[in-house]
Parts: sequence; C-alpha cells; structure tokens
Amino acid sequence: MRAAATINFAKPLDLGRTLKLAIPSLVIIILIVIGWSKFGPFKRPLPATASQTAAKNASVPQQTEGVRSTLKPEGFNPASATCTAGQVQLVVENVSGTAPLTLRLTRANGEAIGEYQLDRYLLKQTVNLQAGAYTLKEVNHSAWVLQITAQ
Repeated sequence: MRAAATINFAKPLDLGRTLKLAIPSLVIIILIVIGWSKFGPFKRPLPATASQTAAKNASVPQQTEGVRSTLKPEGFNPASATCTAGQVQLVVENVSGTAPLTLRLTRANGEAIGEYQLDRYLLKQTVNLQAGAYTLKEVNHSAWVLQITAQ
C-alpha cells in the first residue's frame, strides 16, 4: 500500500526560484502586448494632418476623358465624337485587318497635332485638346476619318 502524499504548508516558499520563473514569463507577455498594440489587427491609423491630406489630393491625377472608336474595314465607328477640352485619351481599336497603321491628328485648320503608330490592335494616346474641331485620319486610307469636337 502506498503512503498518502502530504503537503507541508508550513514550509516557506522558495522566492528565488519563483522569481526566476516569473520574470521571463512576464517579459514575454509584455513584449507580446507591445507588439500586438503596434502591429495588431486593432491598430487604428493616426488621423491625417491637413498638409498630409492636401499632399495626397494633389498627387491624385485628374481623370482623363476618353474618345473611343473602332477602326473597321469601312472606317471609324463611330465616325464622330465629342469630348471636353483638356487631357483626352484617344482609344482606337483596330479590327480592320490592316496593320501597321499611321493615324494623324490635325486641327480643323490643318495644323498637325501628332502622328501615332497603331501596330496591331489598340492605340491609347493621351493628347491635350483645346476647344475646337479635330480630325483623326489614317494616312493611307482617305475614307478612314474620325471627327472630334472638343468643347
């Protein structure tokens, strides 16, 4: 038969041993709490100052208006477009079966604005258009004309 284990409550605690175990555990818990508060999922961003908000808004580019047309064997579809004057993105999708193409943008008075190469399927070109009438033509196909009005 076994003797029952007895607990002697009169024996003093070994404070040195207790501290040796408690201090490292406490340090680990403190480090976890600090890390959680800095990088945890409940961290809230600090409110932005007025200068930070202004800088962020200034760095956001203004949205560019677009003129889109599809170039088919019979020409541009649609053959005319209207946009707001300013930065305009010309988008031409080539389904004509012909490539490469050279597109020339001119003002109504004949002044050349630019010439753009359409190698295969798509041209995306940002241009600055002042108010007025413009023509986008394929240089080797006189019937392929897109009339653009910037207001």
